[in-house]
Amino acid sequence: MWDAFGWSATGHHGGQGGVLRHSGSNNLNHALVWIAPKRDLAVLAATNVDGELAYISTHSAVKRVIASL
Repeated sequence: MWDAFGWSATGHHGGQGGVLRHSGSNNLNHALVWIAPKRDLAVLAATNVDGELAYISTHSAVKRVIASL
């Protein structure tokens, strides 16, 4: 796994290989994006709240979408 400017690259079974991901917050909102190039797929989840529950929820939503495809 590597990290650059908030982006990380890692292997993930749902991405069928490498996945690029980035999450961030402005202390009011939280967003997460996963890009799976081998699947020609990108998924974004965002919420208008921040904190641990927002982090958990966006990650759960993205994982569910990827698993359902």
